[in-house]
Amino acid sequence: MSTEIAVFTSKSVSMILDEGGTRSWVLNPERAKRCTYVVLCRKQRGHIAPAEELPEPHGSAFLVGRISNVVPVAAKRLHPNSKTKDRWKITFNEYAKISVTDVWQGWHNPVKYMNLEEFKALGIDVRRLHFKPMPVP
Repeated sequence: MSTEIAVFTSKSVSMILDEGGTRSWVLNPERAKRCTYVVLCRKQRGHIAPAEELPEPHGSAFLVGRISNVVPVAAKRLHPNSKTKDRWKITFNEYAKISVTDVWQGWHNPVKYMNLEEFKALGIDVRRLHFKPMPVP
C-alpha cells in the first residue's frame, strides 16, 4: 500500500499556487519522493497569510497536490534552539481544491505520512478528484 503525505499549513491557496507547491518542511525527502499525493490541511493559528485568505476551518483539508518533486529550500531556523537546517518543498504538477472538515487530528508533527485508505476514512478519495494543471509559478 502506498504512503502519501498530509501537511498542516497556514499558507493560503494563492500562496501555494504561486510557489508551485508547499514548503518549508522537515521531512524524509526519499520517502516523500515515493509519494504521489500531498493533502494540505488548514492551520488557522499563527497564520502566515492574511486571515481573509484563509476561509477554511481549522483542521480541514482544502487542497490536494499531485507531487512532481521534492526539492531543498534555503535553510531557515524557525526557532533559535532548532538543530534542523534541511527543509524541503513539495512541488505539484496538478492540484484539486477540496473541503473536508476535521481531517487534521492534532498530530504533533506538521507532516504526517498516511496511506490512501486512511485518507479515504477521513473523507478524501483522491481517485475521485478532478485535478487541474498547476499554474506556472
